[in-house]
Amino acid sequence: MKDILAALSTVACLLVFPYFANYIIRIFVILGICPNIISREEWNASAPKGVQPLKVNPPPYVVVHHSATPSCNSTEDCKSRVKGFQNYHMQTLGWKDIGYNFLIGGDGNIYEGRGWGIHGAHVPKYNARSIGI
Repeated sequence: MKDILAALSTVACLLVFPYFANYIIRIFVILGICPNIISREEWNASAPKGVQPLKVNPPPYVVVHHSATPSCNSTEDCKSRVKGFQNYHMQTLGWKDIGYNFLIGGDGNIYEGRGWGIHGAHVPKYNARSIGI
């Protein structure tokens, strides 16, 4: 039950973040209300090959995925795992960027994927109107 509540809290924080000023977001993180968001720069993301905005913003759908890989437990391990997902999506699948808008690491941090308002590559027919986590 605790894991479910933590996941719901994280999703709620992701949905609230784009509507508040940056300083309020940092206060939420410091107070422990929301987990830390690791930026693309912090996990050494490659530049996307193209960016397409969502058709509907804010999007009406949130799609939560689960990887088929072992959990990462440290921030460095999670950064490496996210970079590996991006490499696979771009180099093997030929996508423009990592498929997800955000990822949640086993270390408790949120990792910025494509980010807010960007068309993802995570669920056919819903990519242009959803956030993929």
